Amino acid sequence: MAADPSINACEETPIEVDACGVMVPAPAPIHFGQAVGKIGRLSSIYLFGGIVPPLISMVLLRVFTQYIAPSQMDIVTLATRIAGPLQIFVTLCFVNGLRMQYFRFDEPQRPRLLRTMLLGQIGASALIGVVLSIAGVWAAGWMLPKLPLTPKYVFDLWLMVVWGCFFAGLIDLATCASQLMERATTTVSLNFTNYLSQAGLGVFAVVFFGWQGFGRQGTIFLGLVVAGAAGAAFLWRQGQGWFDPKMFRRVGGMGLTFIPHNMANNLQFALNAWMLNTKAPPGCLAVYGIAQAFASLIDLPVQSLLSAAYPTLARLMNDGGAESRRQQARLYTLLAVGIAVLLLGSALFSPVAIRLCTTPAYHEAANVVILLILAWMFQSLYNLVLQPLFYFGGGFGVATASVSAVLSTFLFSLLLIPRWGMYGAAWAVVGCFAVKFVVAAVASTCFYRLPWEISKIVRALACAAILVGLDIWLVDKLEFMLAVALKCGLFLAILPLLLTMRVVSIGELLRLKGMVFAK
Repeated sequence: MAADPSINACEETPIEVDACGVMVPAPAPIHFGQAVGKIGRLSSIYLFGGIVPPLISMVLLRVFTQYIAPSQMDIVTLATRIAGPLQIFVTLCFVNGLRMQYFRFDEPQRPRLLRTMLLGQIGASALIGVVLSIAGVWAAGWMLPKLPLTPKYVFDLWLMVVWGCFFAGLIDLATCASQLMERATTTVSLNFTNYLSQAGLGVFAVVFFGWQGFGRQGTIFLGLVVAGAAGAAFLWRQGQGWFDPKMFRRVGGMGLTFIPHNMANNLQFALNAWMLNTKAPPGCLAVYGIAQAFASLIDLPVQSLLSAAYPTLARLMNDGGAESRRQQARLYTLLAVGIAVLLLGSALFSPVAIRLCTTPAYHEAANVVILLILAWMFQSLYNLVLQPLFYFGGGFGVATASVSAVLSTFLFSLLLIPRWGMYGAAWAVVGCFAVKFVVAAVASTCFYRLPWEISKIVRALACAAILVGLDIWLVDKLEFMLAVALKCGLFLAILPLLLTMRVVSIGELLRLKGMVFAK
């Protein structure tokens, strides 16, 4: 006798009773293999949209460094670093509130949430922008010192920085919303619009009009305006209704709790660059900025992985059971292995890329970049351990790590930059990120305990470190093509090392291969 399909359907779809006593289908359990595959598919799209435009910009560095002198490039580097903490003040971290609260609203409420956050951020950021513009009459010269500009142009540069932060906030809000909605192609489109408009306008202005540092910063501002308008249009189309004050207070208030963390996270870069600009000869900041730009590329694939993983991680943390925590710890291990591979590739090929993509005046950045990649190792691990603190609102632990980072940056920069210049600045970043990671790891473990696979993570990083050490030892003894061949061989050697050290299994690698080729 044939089985009744309705009986099988009931057995395959668990039923639970909600708070009103109504029988509803229970949420489907999260399958680990499906979760990994979904994260891989989304992260590959995020990675493409996040890393291709900056890579194009890196290639165009040859143009910018050919036409812009290091002392003029100081203008762009310092303005970019100052914009980091200033954007936190202008946007009030509303994007963090949206990231934390989005899944806590029922699905029918989410379009109104998007419209509310868009209107709320535009109003608040515009008001703050006006105040900062007026304050710039007195503050611009102090915030942007020792630049080869007249006071009038320094004030105009300040205005571009302030209102660039306004439009950058709209880009971040739209990107966050598209990631939470798992609209990966929208994220890619916004990233392309932002980076390519900045780069395209910049090349045109620098090559055909001969604009220097101030003009280049102007093209960056125009690119932010274009991408910010596109982001606002996306949020408006996805939203519904009008401004909801109660909803805005709930989500915006949660975002405000992350101002100390985000402000400190950006202030450490601004403080490091500001001190280097004031204590080192002209042009040092520009060379150091090139090294930072290449080292920070590691953050793009890392953030792509974490952005793709966050919806799955959020559901696991919402469950909070022993099996969910085990799956989450395993996901973190796989993410850490991916970070180790990315760090290895960056350490091997960034020095070569710097020499190919810049003129000789900027080549010293190739020596500084290795130190900064070490710093970004700690930064990437910090982003891993930060996830539970963000989800559960562990603001105190986040703030403690952030304050520790700022104090460490100030202390290390004050001690090291006057003596070793840009190398001292790089070591200051290493020390700052290491302190921040340790503090955040302790806070995260105390707040939300996971069965971390620490041994495997350490072994993965050790494999990458061994290969980088071999590269540093051997590369100077070889000609260029042989050195590149050696670097490629060392990079390919990471997989056998990971297998030998039992960090990953062949099955996991085959699953990764199938996922990549399927994509």
